Amino acid sequence: MAYFLRQEKKKKGLYLQMYETYWDKDKKQPRSKSIQAFGYVEDLISDEIPDPVAYYKEYVKQKNAERAAFLLSFEV
Repeated sequence: MAYFLRQEKKKKGLYLQMYETYWDKDKKQPRSKSIQAFGYVEDLISDEIPDPVAYYKEYVKQKNAERAAFLLSFEV
């Protein structure tokens, strides 16, 4: 269905992961699963990525746009 950025507070710091939401037909409820783990914000800060949260929010937004374009290409 869609991707989203999950920000989880852990003892070591803020942990970033990309999750996908989908509909579970058996349980008849929405579910989510981890697609990609990025890591801890403190470890991701660099010259190229000064703000990892904003960077990966934009990354997830781009992936959602790519997915939407891909799915639209199959509709008639």
